[in-house]
Amino acid sequence: ARAVAAKIPFFLFYYFKYMAELWRPEKKLPRKVADTRIMRWVQQLDEVLVKDALSPRGEGTGKVGSTGGEGAGEVGNPGGETMSETDQKVEEVRAACAALVASLQADLDQASDSTEAPAKGKKGSGLGKRLVTGWALGAGCTAWIFSGNVGHAVGLLLLAIVAQLEYYKTVIATGVYPARRISVVATVMMYFCACKAPGLHQLVLPLAATAVMVWFLIMRPRPGTIAEVSSSFMGIFYVGYLPSFWGAVLKWWTCFTIVMTDVGAYFGGKSFGKHKLATVGGAAGMTSPNKTIEGAVAGILASVLFMMLGAYLMKWPLWALSGSIFGASLGTIAFVGDLTASMFKRDAGVKDYGSLFPGHGGVLDRFDSYIFTGPFVYFFFRWVLPFFAPGAPAVGVPGGF
Repeated sequence: ARAVAAKIPFFLFYYFKYMAELWRPEKKLPRKVADTRIMRWVQQLDEVLVKDALSPRGEGTGKVGSTGGEGAGEVGNPGGETMSETDQKVEEVRAACAALVASLQADLDQASDSTEAPAKGKKGSGLGKRLVTGWALGAGCTAWIFSGNVGHAVGLLLLAIVAQLEYYKTVIATGVYPARRISVVATVMMYFCACKAPGLHQLVLPLAATAVMVWFLIMRPRPGTIAEVSSSFMGIFYVGYLPSFWGAVLKWWTCFTIVMTDVGAYFGGKSFGKHKLATVGGAAGMTSPNKTIEGAVAGILASVLFMMLGAYLMKWPLWALSGSIFGASLGTIAFVGDLTASMFKRDAGVKDYGSLFPGHGGVLDRFDSYIFTGPFVYFFFRWVLPFFAPGAPAVGVPGGF
Protein backbone atom coordinates (compact mmCIF):
# COMPACT_ATOMS: atom_id res chain seq x y z
CA ALA A 1 0.00 0.00 0.00
CA ARG A 2 2.85 2.38 0.80
CA ALA A 3 4.50 1.68 -2.55
CA VAL A 4 1.26 2.50 -4.35
CA ALA A 5 0.75 5.67 -2.29
CA ALA A 6 4.31 6.79 -3.07
CA LYS A 7 3.64 6.59 -6.79
CA ILE A 8 0.46 8.70 -6.67
CA PRO A 9 2.27 12.11 -6.79
CA PHE A 10 4.32 10.94 -9.80
CA PHE A 11 1.16 9.73 -11.54
CA LEU A 12 -0.64 13.03 -10.89
CA PHE A 13 2.33 15.05 -12.16
CA TYR A 14 2.56 12.98 -15.36
CA TYR A 15 -1.21 13.08 -15.83
CA PHE A 16 -1.54 16.87 -15.57
CA LYS A 17 1.60 17.39 -17.65
CA TYR A 18 0.02 15.31 -20.41
CA MET A 19 -3.25 17.28 -20.06
CA ALA A 20 -1.33 20.54 -20.44
CA GLU A 21 0.21 19.25 -23.68
CA LEU A 22 -3.24 18.33 -24.97
CA TRP A 23 -4.60 21.78 -24.12
CA ARG A 24 -2.14 23.48 -26.49
CA PRO A 25 -2.02 20.87 -29.26
CA GLU A 26 -0.99 23.10 -32.16
CA LYS A 27 2.47 23.56 -30.66
CA LYS A 28 3.25 19.89 -31.32
CA LEU A 29 1.28 19.13 -34.46
CA PRO A 30 3.61 17.79 -37.17
CA ARG A 31 3.96 19.65 -40.43
CA LYS A 32 2.19 16.89 -42.34
CA VAL A 33 -0.99 17.61 -40.36
CA ALA A 34 -1.00 21.20 -41.64
CA ASP A 35 -0.33 19.96 -45.18
CA THR A 36 -3.20 17.48 -44.94
CA ARG A 37 -5.48 20.21 -43.62
CA ILE A 38 -4.65 22.51 -46.54
CA MET A 39 -5.20 19.69 -49.04
CA ARG A 40 -8.62 18.97 -47.60
CA TRP A 41 -9.67 22.63 -47.72
CA VAL A 42 -8.47 22.98 -51.30
CA GLN A 43 -10.34 19.84 -52.36
CA GLN A 44 -13.47 21.05 -50.58
CA LEU A 45 -13.18 24.34 -52.45
CA ASP A 46 -13.02 22.44 -55.74
CA GLU A 47 -16.09 20.39 -54.81
CA VAL A 48 -18.04 23.54 -53.95
CA LEU A 49 -17.13 25.12 -57.29
CA VAL A 50 -18.34 22.05 -59.16
CA LYS A 51 -21.55 21.61 -57.15
CA ASP A 52 -22.51 25.26 -57.49
CA ALA A 53 -21.94 25.06 -61.25
CA LEU A 54 -19.47 27.93 -61.16
CA SER A 55 -17.18 25.86 -63.34
CA PRO A 56 -18.24 25.20 -66.96
CA ARG A 57 -16.88 21.67 -66.72
CA GLY A 58 -20.25 20.37 -65.52
CA GLU A 59 -20.78 16.71 -64.73
CA GLY A 60 -17.88 14.33 -64.71
CA THR A 61 -15.47 16.86 -63.22
CA GLY A 62 -12.79 15.16 -61.18
CA LYS A 63 -11.63 16.35 -57.79
CA VAL A 64 -8.56 18.53 -57.71
CA GLY A 65 -5.51 16.36 -57.34
CA SER A 66 -7.32 13.15 -58.33
CA THR A 67 -5.51 10.55 -60.36
CA GLY A 68 -6.67 7.92 -62.79
CA GLY A 69 -9.42 8.10 -65.35
CA GLU A 70 -9.51 10.08 -68.54
CA GLY A 71 -9.33 13.79 -67.99
CA ALA A 72 -9.10 13.45 -64.19
CA GLY A 73 -7.86 16.66 -62.59
CA GLU A 74 -7.78 18.56 -65.90
CA VAL A 75 -8.54 22.21 -65.89
CA GLY A 76 -9.78 24.05 -68.93
CA ASN A 77 -12.71 24.56 -71.25
CA PRO A 78 -13.54 21.13 -72.72
CA GLY A 79 -16.36 22.24 -74.97
CA GLY A 80 -14.60 25.16 -76.60
CA GLU A 81 -17.41 27.45 -75.41
CA THR A 82 -16.84 31.12 -74.73
CA MET A 83 -15.99 31.55 -71.06
CA SER A 84 -16.95 34.56 -69.00
CA GLU A 85 -14.33 36.40 -66.98
CA THR A 86 -15.65 34.75 -63.80
CA ASP A 87 -15.42 31.30 -65.34
CA GLN A 88 -11.87 31.99 -66.42
CA LYS A 89 -10.91 33.11 -62.92
CA VAL A 90 -12.55 30.01 -61.46
CA GLU A 91 -10.54 27.78 -63.79
CA GLU A 92 -7.35 29.63 -62.89
CA VAL A 93 -8.07 29.08 -59.19
CA ARG A 94 -8.75 25.41 -59.80
CA ALA A 95 -5.52 25.05 -61.77
CA ALA A 96 -3.60 26.67 -58.92
CA CYS A 97 -5.35 24.40 -56.42
CA ALA A 98 -4.46 21.33 -58.45
CA ALA A 99 -0.81 22.36 -58.52
CA LEU A 100 -0.84 23.06 -54.77
CA VAL A 101 -2.39 19.67 -53.96
CA ALA A 102 0.17 17.89 -56.16
CA SER A 103 3.02 19.71 -54.40
CA LEU A 104 1.65 18.97 -50.92
CA GLN A 105 1.09 15.31 -51.80
CA ALA A 106 4.69 15.06 -53.02
CA ASP A 107 5.91 16.51 -49.71
CA LEU A 108 3.76 14.03 -47.76
CA ASP A 109 5.04 11.09 -49.81
CA GLN A 110 8.63 12.21 -49.30
CA ALA A 111 8.12 12.56 -45.55
CA SER A 112 6.50 9.11 -45.43
CA ASP A 113 9.42 7.54 -47.31
CA SER A 114 11.98 9.17 -45.01
CA THR A 115 10.31 7.79 -41.85
CA GLU A 116 9.42 4.36 -43.19
CA ALA A 117 12.97 2.94 -43.20
CA PRO A 118 13.78 3.78 -39.56
CA ALA A 119 10.37 2.44 -38.54
CA LYS A 120 11.13 -0.92 -40.13
CA GLY A 121 14.39 -1.16 -38.24
CA LYS A 122 12.57 -0.63 -34.95
CA LYS A 123 9.82 -3.14 -35.65
CA GLY A 124 11.04 -5.68 -33.11
CA SER A 125 11.62 -3.19 -30.32
CA GLY A 126 8.25 -1.56 -31.09
CA LEU A 127 6.44 -4.88 -30.66
CA GLY A 128 8.26 -5.49 -27.39
CA LYS A 129 7.27 -2.05 -26.13
CA ARG A 130 3.65 -2.72 -27.05
CA LEU A 131 3.68 -6.04 -25.19
CA VAL A 132 5.21 -4.55 -22.05
CA THR A 133 2.76 -1.66 -22.07
CA GLY A 134 -0.11 -4.05 -22.78
CA TRP A 135 0.72 -6.27 -19.81
CA ALA A 136 1.11 -3.21 -17.56
CA LEU A 137 -2.25 -1.87 -18.73
CA GLY A 138 -3.88 -5.25 -18.11
CA ALA A 139 -2.58 -5.40 -14.55
CA GLY A 140 -3.46 -1.76 -13.93
CA CYS A 141 -6.98 -2.14 -15.33
CA THR A 142 -7.57 -5.24 -13.21
CA ALA A 143 -6.55 -3.38 -10.06
CA TRP A 144 -8.64 -0.39 -11.10
CA ILE A 145 -11.79 -2.41 -11.89
CA PHE A 146 -11.70 -4.15 -8.51
CA SER A 147 -10.76 -1.00 -6.54
CA GLY A 148 -14.36 -0.33 -5.50
CA ASN A 149 -17.04 2.00 -6.78
CA VAL A 150 -15.28 5.24 -5.86
CA GLY A 151 -11.92 4.18 -7.27
CA HIS A 152 -13.58 2.87 -10.42
CA ALA A 153 -15.57 6.07 -10.95
CA VAL A 154 -12.57 8.36 -10.35
CA GLY A 155 -10.34 6.32 -12.68
CA LEU A 156 -12.99 6.30 -15.41
CA LEU A 157 -13.44 10.06 -15.08
CA LEU A 158 -9.70 10.73 -15.35
CA LEU A 159 -9.50 8.58 -18.48
CA ALA A 160 -12.58 10.24 -19.97
CA ILE A 161 -11.20 13.76 -19.51
CA VAL A 162 -7.92 12.85 -21.19
CA ALA A 163 -9.75 11.01 -23.99
CA GLN A 164 -11.97 14.04 -24.54
CA LEU A 165 -8.97 16.37 -24.80
CA GLU A 166 -7.31 13.92 -27.22
CA TYR A 167 -10.43 13.96 -29.36
CA TYR A 168 -10.55 17.76 -29.34
CA LYS A 169 -6.84 17.91 -30.17
CA THR A 170 -7.58 15.83 -33.25
CA VAL A 171 -10.48 18.12 -34.15
CA ILE A 172 -8.22 21.18 -33.81
CA ALA A 173 -5.83 19.51 -36.26
CA THR A 174 -8.57 19.92 -38.87
CA GLY A 175 -8.80 23.68 -38.21
CA VAL A 176 -11.97 23.50 -36.06
CA TYR A 177 -11.97 24.87 -32.49
CA PRO A 178 -14.62 23.31 -30.22
CA ALA A 179 -15.73 24.62 -26.82
CA ARG A 180 -13.42 22.50 -24.69
CA ARG A 181 -13.80 24.02 -21.22
CA ILE A 182 -17.57 23.75 -20.94
CA SER A 183 -17.47 20.32 -22.58
CA VAL A 184 -15.03 18.98 -19.98
CA VAL A 185 -17.25 20.40 -17.21
CA ALA A 186 -20.23 18.62 -18.78
CA THR A 187 -18.30 15.34 -18.82
CA VAL A 188 -17.43 15.71 -15.11
CA MET A 189 -21.11 16.29 -14.33
CA MET A 190 -22.04 13.29 -16.47
CA TYR A 191 -19.89 10.93 -14.43
CA PHE A 192 -20.85 12.50 -11.11
CA CYS A 193 -24.54 11.95 -11.84
CA ALA A 194 -23.92 8.41 -13.12
CA CYS A 195 -22.19 7.60 -9.82
CA LYS A 196 -24.16 9.60 -7.25
CA ALA A 197 -27.45 10.64 -8.90
CA PRO A 198 -28.43 8.10 -11.58
CA GLY A 199 -31.86 9.65 -11.93
CA LEU A 200 -30.29 12.85 -13.28
CA HIS A 201 -27.85 11.11 -15.61
CA GLN A 202 -30.03 11.35 -18.71
CA LEU A 203 -30.62 15.08 -18.15
CA VAL A 204 -26.96 16.03 -18.29
CA LEU A 205 -26.61 15.62 -22.07
CA PRO A 206 -29.43 18.01 -23.12
CA LEU A 207 -28.44 20.48 -20.39
CA ALA A 208 -24.84 20.28 -21.61
CA ALA A 209 -26.02 21.09 -25.14
CA THR A 210 -27.71 24.24 -23.83
CA ALA A 211 -24.59 25.19 -21.84
CA VAL A 212 -22.40 24.76 -24.94
CA MET A 213 -24.62 27.09 -26.96
CA VAL A 214 -24.61 29.68 -24.16
CA TRP A 215 -20.81 29.40 -24.14
CA PHE A 216 -20.59 30.01 -27.89
CA LEU A 217 -23.00 32.98 -27.71
CA ILE A 218 -21.48 34.73 -24.70
CA MET A 219 -17.87 33.64 -24.20
CA ARG A 220 -16.67 33.55 -27.82
CA PRO A 221 -15.67 36.84 -29.48
CA ARG A 222 -17.14 35.73 -32.82
CA PRO A 223 -20.09 33.51 -33.82
CA GLY A 224 -19.34 29.79 -33.75
CA THR A 225 -19.44 27.68 -36.88
CA ILE A 226 -21.53 24.57 -37.46
CA ALA A 227 -18.35 22.48 -37.33
CA GLU A 228 -17.31 23.98 -33.98
CA VAL A 229 -20.72 23.46 -32.40
CA SER A 230 -21.18 19.91 -33.73
CA SER A 231 -17.66 18.83 -32.75
CA SER A 232 -18.26 20.16 -29.22
CA PHE A 233 -21.45 18.09 -28.96
CA MET A 234 -19.70 15.04 -30.41
CA GLY A 235 -16.92 15.26 -27.82
CA ILE A 236 -19.44 15.25 -24.98
CA PHE A 237 -21.42 12.38 -26.49
CA TYR A 238 -18.48 10.30 -27.74
CA VAL A 239 -16.19 10.23 -24.70
CA GLY A 240 -18.49 11.70 -22.06
CA TYR A 241 -21.93 10.20 -22.38
CA LEU A 242 -21.29 6.78 -23.94
CA PRO A 243 -18.60 5.51 -21.51
CA SER A 244 -20.57 6.84 -18.49
CA PHE A 245 -22.83 3.77 -18.74
CA TRP A 246 -20.02 1.59 -17.49
CA GLY A 247 -20.27 0.02 -14.05
CA ALA A 248 -17.52 -1.86 -12.24
CA VAL A 249 -19.39 -5.18 -12.00
CA LEU A 250 -18.51 -7.66 -14.77
CA LYS A 251 -16.35 -5.06 -16.46
CA TRP A 252 -13.28 -7.26 -16.20
CA TRP A 253 -14.77 -9.95 -18.44
CA THR A 254 -16.09 -7.39 -20.89
CA CYS A 255 -12.79 -5.49 -21.13
CA PHE A 256 -10.69 -8.59 -21.62
CA THR A 257 -13.16 -9.98 -24.13
CA ILE A 258 -12.51 -6.83 -26.19
CA VAL A 259 -8.76 -7.40 -25.71
CA MET A 260 -9.19 -10.92 -27.09
CA THR A 261 -11.15 -9.42 -29.99
CA ASP A 262 -8.20 -7.17 -30.84
CA VAL A 263 -5.72 -10.03 -30.46
CA GLY A 264 -7.82 -12.38 -32.57
CA ALA A 265 -8.28 -9.75 -35.28
CA TYR A 266 -4.54 -8.98 -35.36
CA PHE A 267 -3.27 -12.54 -35.61
CA GLY A 268 -6.20 -13.69 -37.75
CA GLY A 269 -5.51 -10.92 -40.21
CA LYS A 270 -1.76 -11.66 -40.21
CA SER A 271 -2.25 -15.39 -40.76
CA PHE A 272 -5.31 -15.61 -43.00
CA GLY A 273 -6.03 -12.09 -44.23
CA LYS A 274 -6.44 -12.06 -48.01
CA HIS A 275 -9.48 -9.88 -48.65
CA LYS A 276 -9.28 -6.23 -47.68
CA LEU A 277 -12.19 -4.69 -45.84
CA ALA A 278 -12.65 -2.34 -48.79
CA THR A 279 -13.98 -5.25 -50.89
CA VAL A 280 -17.29 -5.11 -49.01
CA GLY A 281 -17.76 -1.49 -50.07
CA GLY A 282 -18.36 1.64 -48.06
CA ALA A 283 -15.87 3.89 -46.31
CA ALA A 284 -14.72 1.27 -43.79
CA GLY A 285 -11.98 0.01 -46.08
CA MET A 286 -10.67 3.51 -46.75
CA THR A 287 -10.80 4.29 -43.03
CA SER A 288 -8.48 1.42 -42.17
CA PRO A 289 -6.87 0.07 -45.36
CA ASN A 290 -4.84 -2.65 -43.63
CA LYS A 291 -7.81 -4.41 -42.02
CA THR A 292 -9.11 -7.57 -43.65
CA ILE A 293 -12.40 -9.44 -43.61
CA GLU A 294 -10.66 -12.54 -42.21
CA GLY A 295 -9.17 -10.48 -39.39
CA ALA A 296 -12.55 -9.02 -38.48
CA VAL A 297 -14.17 -12.47 -38.45
CA ALA A 298 -11.32 -13.89 -36.36
CA GLY A 299 -11.71 -11.08 -33.84
CA ILE A 300 -15.45 -11.64 -33.45
CA LEU A 301 -14.90 -15.41 -33.16
CA ALA A 302 -12.32 -14.86 -30.41
CA SER A 303 -14.82 -12.63 -28.61
CA VAL A 304 -17.49 -15.34 -28.80
CA LEU A 305 -15.20 -18.08 -27.46
CA PHE A 306 -13.79 -16.01 -24.62
CA MET A 307 -17.22 -14.75 -23.55
CA MET A 308 -18.67 -18.27 -23.62
CA LEU A 309 -15.98 -19.20 -21.10
CA GLY A 310 -16.92 -16.18 -19.02
CA ALA A 311 -20.62 -17.02 -19.18
CA TYR A 312 -19.87 -20.56 -17.99
CA LEU A 313 -17.72 -19.42 -15.06
CA MET A 314 -20.25 -16.76 -14.04
CA LYS A 315 -23.05 -19.34 -14.31
CA TRP A 316 -25.20 -17.45 -16.76
CA PRO A 317 -28.47 -19.12 -17.77
CA LEU A 318 -28.01 -21.06 -21.03
CA TRP A 319 -24.38 -19.98 -20.88
CA ALA A 320 -23.43 -21.24 -24.36
CA LEU A 321 -26.23 -19.31 -26.07
CA SER A 322 -26.19 -16.18 -23.93
CA GLY A 323 -22.38 -16.02 -23.94
CA SER A 324 -22.12 -16.43 -27.72
CA ILE A 325 -24.79 -13.78 -28.40
CA PHE A 326 -23.11 -11.35 -26.02
CA GLY A 327 -19.64 -12.11 -27.40
CA ALA A 328 -20.63 -11.74 -31.06
CA SER A 329 -22.45 -8.47 -30.42
CA LEU A 330 -19.65 -7.12 -28.25
CA GLY A 331 -16.98 -7.97 -30.81
CA THR A 332 -18.95 -6.32 -33.62
CA ILE A 333 -19.59 -3.13 -31.65
CA ALA A 334 -15.94 -2.99 -30.56
CA PHE A 335 -14.92 -3.24 -34.23
CA VAL A 336 -17.22 -0.32 -35.05
CA GLY A 337 -15.59 1.69 -32.26
CA ASP A 338 -12.13 0.96 -33.65
CA LEU A 339 -13.12 2.04 -37.16
CA THR A 340 -14.79 5.20 -35.82
CA ALA A 341 -11.61 6.31 -34.06
CA SER A 342 -9.58 5.51 -37.18
CA MET A 343 -11.96 7.57 -39.30
CA PHE A 344 -11.46 10.61 -37.07
CA LYS A 345 -7.67 10.24 -37.17
CA ARG A 346 -7.62 9.84 -40.94
CA ASP A 347 -9.70 12.97 -41.38
CA ALA A 348 -7.27 14.93 -39.18
CA GLY A 349 -4.18 13.41 -40.78
CA VAL A 350 -2.72 12.14 -37.49
CA LYS A 351 -1.38 8.68 -36.69
CA ASP A 352 -2.19 8.60 -32.95
CA TYR A 353 -4.43 10.55 -30.64
CA GLY A 354 -1.67 10.98 -28.09
CA SER A 355 1.45 9.50 -26.53
CA LEU A 356 0.40 8.56 -23.00
CA PHE A 357 1.04 4.82 -23.43
CA PRO A 358 4.40 3.86 -25.04
CA GLY A 359 3.81 1.79 -28.17
CA HIS A 360 0.04 2.25 -28.01
CA GLY A 361 -0.53 6.01 -28.36
CA GLY A 362 -3.10 7.86 -26.31
CA VAL A 363 -6.13 6.88 -24.27
CA LEU A 364 -8.40 6.87 -27.32
CA ASP A 365 -5.91 4.75 -29.28
CA ARG A 366 -6.03 2.08 -26.58
CA PHE A 367 -9.68 2.31 -25.50
CA ASP A 368 -11.44 3.26 -28.75
CA SER A 369 -13.04 -0.19 -29.01
CA TYR A 370 -14.69 0.21 -25.59
CA ILE A 371 -16.54 3.47 -26.15
CA PHE A 372 -19.65 2.20 -27.93
CA THR A 373 -19.89 -0.99 -25.86
CA GLY A 374 -21.00 0.61 -22.57
CA PRO A 375 -24.67 1.24 -23.47
CA PHE A 376 -24.92 -2.19 -25.11
CA VAL A 377 -23.52 -3.98 -22.04
CA TYR A 378 -25.92 -2.07 -19.81
CA PHE A 379 -28.84 -2.97 -22.07
CA PHE A 380 -27.86 -6.64 -22.27
CA PHE A 381 -27.51 -7.18 -18.54
CA ARG A 382 -30.55 -5.11 -17.68
CA TRP A 383 -33.06 -6.50 -20.16
CA VAL A 384 -31.69 -9.30 -22.38
CA LEU A 385 -29.96 -11.66 -19.95
CA PRO A 386 -33.04 -12.08 -17.70
CA PHE A 387 -34.94 -13.47 -20.72
CA PHE A 388 -32.74 -16.57 -20.57
CA ALA A 389 -34.01 -17.26 -17.05
CA PRO A 390 -37.54 -15.81 -16.76
CA GLY A 391 -38.54 -14.83 -13.24
CA ALA A 392 -34.96 -14.82 -11.96
CA PRO A 393 -32.53 -11.91 -11.60
CA ALA A 394 -29.66 -11.75 -14.08
CA VAL A 395 -27.14 -14.33 -12.98
CA GLY A 396 -23.65 -12.97 -12.49
CA VAL A 397 -24.84 -9.40 -11.95
CA PRO A 398 -24.79 -9.03 -8.17
CA GLY A 399 -26.40 -5.80 -7.13
CA GLY A 400 -27.22 -4.91 -10.74
CA PHE A 401 -24.93 -3.65 -13.46
